This record gives sequence, structure tokens and C-alpha cells, in this order.
Amino acid sequence: MHTVVAGAVATSGLLHHVTAGHDTGRVAFRFTGSAGERAELTYGELGRRAGRLAHALREAGLGPGQVVALLLERGPHLMVAQLAVMMSGATWMPLDPRNPPARLAFQAGDAAAPLLLTTSDLTALAAEVTAAETWVLDDPLRQAELSRHPGTAPDVDVSPGDAAYLMYTSGSTGTPKGVLISHRSAYVYCGNAVEQLGLTAADVLPQVANPAFDVTIFDTFATLLAGGTVVSAPSSVMTEPDALTTFLIEERVTVAYVPPPILALMDPARLAGGPLRAVIAIGSVLGAEVAGRWSRPGLTVHNGYGPTEATVICTSYVCPPTPLPGAVPIGTALPHQRTYVLNKRLRPVPVGVAGQLYIAGSGLAHGYLNRPGLTAERFLPDPYGGEPGDRMYASGDLVRWRPDGQLEFMGRTDRQVKLRGQRIELGEIEHVLTRHPAVRQCAVTMRDDSYLAAYVVTEPGHGDPDPAELREHLARDVPPYMIPTAWVTLPALPLNPNGKLDLAALPDPRPGARQYVAPATETEQWLAEAWQELLKVDRVGAGDNFFDLGGTSLHGTQLAARVREHLSVELDLQHLFTEATLADLAARLAESEAATGEQPIVPVARDGALPCTPQQEGLWFLERMGMSSIYNLSFALALRGPLDIPALERALHTLMVRHEGLRTRFVEERGVPRQVIEPPPSAVTLTVEHVGAEDVESWVNEHMTRRFDLAAGSLFRAGLARLGPDEHILVPVMHHIVSDGWSLRMLADELSVAYAAESRGEEAGLPEVYLQPGDHAVWQRGRLDEAEMDRRVGHWREALDGLPTLEFPADRPRPARPTGAGAATTREVPAATAEAMRAYARAHRVSFLAVAQAGLLTVLHRYTGQDDLVIGSIVSGRTRPEMERIIGFFANTVVLRTDLGGEPTFAEVVGRCHATVLDATTYQDVPFAVIVDAVQPERIAGRNPLFQVSLTLQPAGSQADLTLGDVDARPLDTVSRVSRFDIGIELIETPDSLWLSMEYSTEMFDADRMERLFDHYLAALANGLAEPDVIAEDIDIMSSSERQQVLSWNPAGPMGGV
Repeated sequence: MHTVVAGAVATSGLLHHVTAGHDTGRVAFRFTGSAGERAELTYGELGRRAGRLAHALREAGLGPGQVVALLLERGPHLMVAQLAVMMSGATWMPLDPRNPPARLAFQAGDAAAPLLLTTSDLTALAAEVTAAETWVLDDPLRQAELSRHPGTAPDVDVSPGDAAYLMYTSGSTGTPKGVLISHRSAYVYCGNAVEQLGLTAADVLPQVANPAFDVTIFDTFATLLAGGTVVSAPSSVMTEPDALTTFLIEERVTVAYVPPPILALMDPARLAGGPLRAVIAIGSVLGAEVAGRWSRPGLTVHNGYGPTEATVICTSYVCPPTPLPGAVPIGTALPHQRTYVLNKRLRPVPVGVAGQLYIAGSGLAHGYLNRPGLTAERFLPDPYGGEPGDRMYASGDLVRWRPDGQLEFMGRTDRQVKLRGQRIELGEIEHVLTRHPAVRQCAVTMRDDSYLAAYVVTEPGHGDPDPAELREHLARDVPPYMIPTAWVTLPALPLNPNGKLDLAALPDPRPGARQYVAPATETEQWLAEAWQELLKVDRVGAGDNFFDLGGTSLHGTQLAARVREHLSVELDLQHLFTEATLADLAARLAESEAATGEQPIVPVARDGALPCTPQQEGLWFLERMGMSSIYNLSFALALRGPLDIPALERALHTLMVRHEGLRTRFVEERGVPRQVIEPPPSAVTLTVEHVGAEDVESWVNEHMTRRFDLAAGSLFRAGLARLGPDEHILVPVMHHIVSDGWSLRMLADELSVAYAAESRGEEAGLPEVYLQPGDHAVWQRGRLDEAEMDRRVGHWREALDGLPTLEFPADRPRPARPTGAGAATTREVPAATAEAMRAYARAHRVSFLAVAQAGLLTVLHRYTGQDDLVIGSIVSGRTRPEMERIIGFFANTVVLRTDLGGEPTFAEVVGRCHATVLDATTYQDVPFAVIVDAVQPERIAGRNPLFQVSLTLQPAGSQADLTLGDVDARPLDTVSRVSRFDIGIELIETPDSLWLSMEYSTEMFDADRMERLFDHYLAALANGLAEPDVIAEDIDIMSSSERQQVLSWNPAGPMGGV
């Protein structure tokens, strides 16, 4: 007898006791055969039949510590056999009749099963399974023999810690591994299911799960524990969406497990109004669209997660009746289970950061049968458990905590391979490949640890795709080392019985040996010798591929140096990727040209519209998309004292005369912008607005964000508000298309000088400006046509080849039509940390930006799990002295790409960042827009094409600092409401402090996530600089309170060990 008490799931029990205490006349199991025949078992009949078989097993010498193999289809015999084996004290092991005989034989042999139970329709298959003895349960002689035994459970000493069943799962080495689950683990799970789903004797649940899949513990044993009815049918019914829907309707099912792929193909409308009240999705990822279609008042969808090693599921999430904005979480731990999200050092990761899921508590398996090494590798001591001997299981799954304490599934950790030193995510290749219109499904694997093979299923109506076309398609998004060298077209991808890809069933793709073609031309012959020397190979043919022979980007750099020395031409390394065969590359080299010198900037005639720089063109197009106010540059000053407004107006006029950028507008000619320089105004008149103190913030924000009309006139304005006698607010605003941060400082400096002079009735005496932005634009346009610029662009193209997208966790998906709405938060860097940054940079002769970047990349690596990290940084772009006195848009954006692979120390990360910064600085004169055109990344609305996070240093003295004589001018704190990047971070140096300002998209991120990012960044800097020789992965970035929070997101109460 047992009792399931709500809120108090029993932590010990025997799985075969689930039938105890129920009405013996109640139907426990109902089976409908393929011909419509029906068979039923009441609880009394089930108990009696199981008891007789259990006595027979005991009489045959079966008991604790032994395994009985069950080669049975769904039906009464299977349920009776499962219960009987456990009553005898032995362990049952299901064998799926759809599996190859060799696999079944392996399982029976590995488990040393002395007995196999089957039925007459499977005897031929049973004969191929190596068991000492076979019982055919529906054989009349066997049934007669069983009838002489009592219909009660034998008296056997079985403890909750004994193994109830043994299930085999796929092994990464190709050898199945047996998982031993105890009675306690299975019983606790069934109790959790009964309690959480509110199962009662009135419930009817279908036996959808393959009996060799551990979800059968849910749909069979949890139902029996509640006293409900299990209904079943052949697998052809339970795995076909329409047939399954009909079955659920006819059997008046109330709660059902349905695999997500099948659920996606079923129509919930057919079940509306019926008794179905809950659907449990387990086994694969549940899509938000599917969950949204099924969830409604009266019908809840439960998304369950759990490996076999944790007994069916260990976490669960109840989907709301409203659509989910993002991925469906896998929920929180069930009672008596614990979940941890840890890094490679088994340390908790922060909220929102991906880590491996570790599972602890009463649901854990004993381990793997006959695999002590693998058991020790995957079942580890639990450092966070409350009892000695507690263990945790390394799931191999990537998850992250959401701020609400729910877990979100991110994928597997073992889809990453390493080929010729490069880390490759196979899923990334598959994702890109399936975007090809001819590809319906695909799978990519690494074969023989030496090459990648792609298996492709084509869309109906398409012929077999040309591998060359697919390679070209991939080459647009992934680096050459991620392009498979072997291609196989299949009618369908092979699946295992649980609907997952069967890697072992993929055919060997190896083609015959490639025919050797000797190099023909002189260039080919020289190039072949160079490849042989670099790649350490004996022979290179005209058709050989540089990367197939083991070439890397480093080899490419070495080859470029040899080409430059011996052939006196520049090798664009991108050509090495696109023309990777010897013959193609030799032909490309024949077309290459040497670099030329650089021309000076000179004044040009103002007899018409002038061209724009690539940077200006980019902003012009963004303005056409309605994002102009994002690119307004401004500052606000609170003025106290006797402001001389006429002197201020004359000073502003002086600046308008000096700087053409302040009186430039932009017109469209043949689809592209041109800049038109207007003559200086005769005077500047400020409109003084009267504003109350309570309206200052909104007035300032309105002036800062009001859009400019780029074609109408000046892209500079100054707003002046009067709050009271001798109390004003001044807000100068320029559009970024004619200015940058340097220009703001120049404007403040020159306005200070001009105001002081005008107040005294004197000339300002500012240095002469003999070049203007239009002169620079003409010069830059000419320079872009030079061969040397081609080489520099080629450097960026090679450096950014295969650029990854930063998978930074967001609170909301990127909107289809982003508005640029943002917010900002600012903090002072603790003095000790700021001094440590400066001291480290001085002592190790690295840039200050490199130290700051190292801290940021340490955090981004934790958040994303990515080694290849890309951020942006804004540089002045004023690489020539004559550009320093011009107000204009010269700032350029450079891309900083740094590899954190190989578990570097923090000091090594700083070193790598320093090398990245130096390289970017060397090539900073290539306009960002030109780099984007060269790299040709995938364009997504509202997302920077090359990076999503920026880090920029504002050195001391680079900020706008305006002085107006006797007037006290102080910067006014303003609230940013726009964001140009997903996340933009500025380090602002002042003479005595260091500040961090973070601008972020409010369409994607909540403020609390950004505050945590701030905390983690500052912690990474402080702790990394305190111990620079510590591996960056080990640097502690979490506070003690945050660590306690993520560890506390587990059910309260005793956990228990297994």
C-alpha cells in the first residue's frame, strides 16, 4: 500500500509498488491492435499476471543483480513483464525490435542477460540475440506453466537503491552505453509527475513513448501510480500525427506525452473541447510557435527536459496561454532535484551566461553498466551538495539562467570539433547550408578526424545540387576551413528509433583518389614549390586545394610574404580563400598589381557639389531609413552668471565662417549623396526660450534628438534656454555626418576663445584653417582607387574572413524594424582598479585600450562561450596633421577581432588584445563602409554589419570643455534615449578619475542585465589585474550574492542522494 501525498513526494519506494492500493476492478491498461482488436487489464489482473511471472522468474534463479531482456512490442505482455521482473528483484532491459539485431545482441551481451522475454511474432529476431534462454510469453505451453504459480508478489528483499531498469543510449564513440536507474529514482520521478500534473484515477494517458525510451516511465508508471488508465496501440499509430490525434480523441485521453516534432504536425483544433487538459513535450526542442498553438485556457503545455541519466526529466516549464516572445524555457528543477549551470572549472556562471548543465539529486542514475571510467567522467562529486557522497551529472547540454530563475536550453557542447587546429561548430555549417534553396535537410560530420563531410537532402523539385555551388554558398558565411570537402546527397537523413539523427548510419563519403595534374606555367611551378615548403608536403598538383593540404591563415600570411618577395606583386589573402586551388591562385597572381604611393590633401575648387566620404554616405543612407536622431552629437551646459548673448552669437558666427562643415547640406544626385557648401550667414541669432526648472530635461532631450533635414540647410544648431536671471542652458547640436567627437571638443575650444574675444571686442585670433571636409572627401575618393588602398582593404578582408556573430544573450529578440531606442548608464571605475589598469599598461608597454578590452572580452567569453570575439572601436581617423583643425566627420570605426582559444591567462589576453589594437591602428585609414563592402557580411536591419558591441577610449582632454568668461559653465547630466549599437561602452578619462559609460538598446536589453554586465566587467578588470597569470576562464566575475542566487534556484527541502 502506498499513498501519494500532495506536496510531499515519497523519496523512497519500489517502482513495482505503483499498482498497490488501487481498485482491483479498475482498468489499468487498454490496448487496441492494428486490426481493431482490444485487450484490457484491470489492476487486479495486472497484479496477478505479474505475480505469476515473477514467481516463475524466481524459480528460474532470477533476482537482484541480474538483468532480464524484454524484446516486446507495446501491449499487455510488456507491462506485465516490466512489473514481474521488478517483483523478482531483477532489472528489466527493453530491446527495441526496430533496432538492428547486432545492436540488440550487443545490449544483451553487455548486460549479461541470462533470460530474454518475447512473443511468438518476434522469435526469429530473438534467435539472433545472444541470451542464455528465451521465454515466449504467448506460447500456450509457457502460459500453462505460468498459471501454476500464485498471483501474488514473491517475497523478495528489494531495496529502493537497487536497479529497477537498464536502458541503453547512444554513445559518442558509437558503442551504446547502458544506464542503470534505481527504484528510488524512478519512483521519485513518478511521484513528481503525479503531483505536478495533478494525476488521479480518472486520468487516461497514452503509451506514446517507445518502450526502449525512458519516457515510458512517465506514460506507464506515473499513470499507474495515480491509479489511472494507460491506453496503447501499435507504434504505427503512436508515431503518425493524424492517427495519434484520432487515437487521443477516441480514447478520451486527458494527459499525453507527445514528442515535439510530432506535436508540431498535429492540429490542436481537432482536440478542442475534449478531455485533453495537459500535453507534455519531452525529448527535443519545443518551438515557441508550437507551444503557442497548443497552449490555451484549459490545456497546458509542459516543456520537460532531462537525459536518461537523470530519470526521464529533471526540469519542467509550464507554458503560458499567451505566445512566448522567445525560446521556450526548460524550466526549473523538479522536487528532490538540483540543477547547476557551471563553466569548465565547475564554477557557477552568471545569469544570462551559457554554461554546461549539471544535474544532482534523487533522480540520478547509478552510472553506466561496465563503464567505470565513463561513469567517473560524467558523474562527479557535487561540490554544492549538502550531503557527503552527493554526485552531479555532466549533461553535455548548454543552458543559461534567465533573470526569472528559468533555465533556457542553448544546444549541445559536443557539436564542436577541431580540424587542423580550428574549432568548428558543425551546427553553424548546417544552419548556413539549409539556407540554400535546394537544401531541405543536412548533416555535417567530421570523418577520420581529418575532413568534413556534408550529407544533403534536397527540396522536392530540385535536382542534386552541385557541390561547387554549395561550397560557394557556404563561402559567403563561413571560413574556408568550415567548408566540407566531401558531399553526399541522400533521399533522407537516417534517424534512430527516437527520431534523432543516426550518425552511425551515414554512409562513408570517401571518393576515389584525385587525379594528379602537374603544375604547367612558371607561376604554378614556383607556387607549388612554395606550398611544398610551407605545408611540408611532398607533391602539389594544379588541382590541389591550399586548405585541404593543411593550410591555415598563418600559412597564408607566410605565402603572401614569399609572393611579394619573389613575384613583386601583392597577394590579397582573400583570393587565397576564394581561389584556393593552385591553378586558380596562380591565375589570380598574374592579374595582381603592385602598390603605389600616397597623394597629399590639397584644396579643391568649390564650383559645384562635392563628393561624400564613404562614412558620410553610410550615415546618409541611415538617415533615409529614419534613424537620423541616433546620429546627433551634442552636449548640454548649465550656465550661471552674466551671459553676454550677443557675444555668444558673434562667436558662433565666427565658427560658422571658419568651418564649412557647419554650413554644409547634402543633396541626392543619381542615387548617391553629394555635399553642397552654403555661404556663411550674415549673422547668427539665438532664440532664447523660457523654460521652467521642471521642464529642463524634456527641453534638452527635444533639442538633442530633433531630426535634421540633411538637404535643407545647416546641420548645426544651438539651443538656449533661460531659467532665470543669469541662469541659462546651452545645447549645441551637430549631425554626425559633419562632425565627430573630436569636432565637439574643437567646437567647445574655439567657441571659448571666440566668446572671450568677442566679449572684449577683439578678434579671436584662431589659427588659419586652409583645408575643409570637402577637400578631404575628394582626396579620400581618389585614394580609394589606388592599389595601396586595395592592399589595405585586402588586409581587413582577410582579418575579418569568417567573422562570427556575437551571440550575446538578450532579453528580447532583435526587432524586425528597430527604432534605435536606447538608454545609458554610467559609473566611476573604482580608483584602485583604474590605477591598476594604468600601472599594468605602463609596466608591460601595452595600450590602455588593450587592458580595458581584455576585461571586456573575458566577460563576453563567459557570456557567449565563444573564443572568436569581435568588437568595434571608434578611432579619430585623423591620421595626418592637417586634419586636426577641421570640424568634420573623420572618425572611423575599426574592428577588433581577438581569439581567446587555448585557455589563455589574463596577461595573455591583454597581449592578444594589444596585438589586435596595433593591427587595427595600422590600418585605421580604411573607411569602415569600405571594409563592410569588402567583407560582404549578412545584412540584418538595425544590426551593425560587423560587430554588436563597441569599446572606445576617450583620453583625458578629448571631451568638450567650454568656458565662457565669467560664466560658470558645467556639463549637464543628460539621459540618453538612443543607442547606435547593441551595446556601446566608452571609457572616459579625466585628470583624476576614470568613468565607464554604457549605451544599450532598450529594444533588446533590460536595465538589470546591463547593470550585471557592468558588475561583471569591473570584477573581471579588478580580479584579472590582481592575478594576471590566472587563466582568464577562472577569473571570478560574480559577487557572492549573485553566486548564492543561482545556486538557490532549486526546490526547497531535502534532496537525498542515490
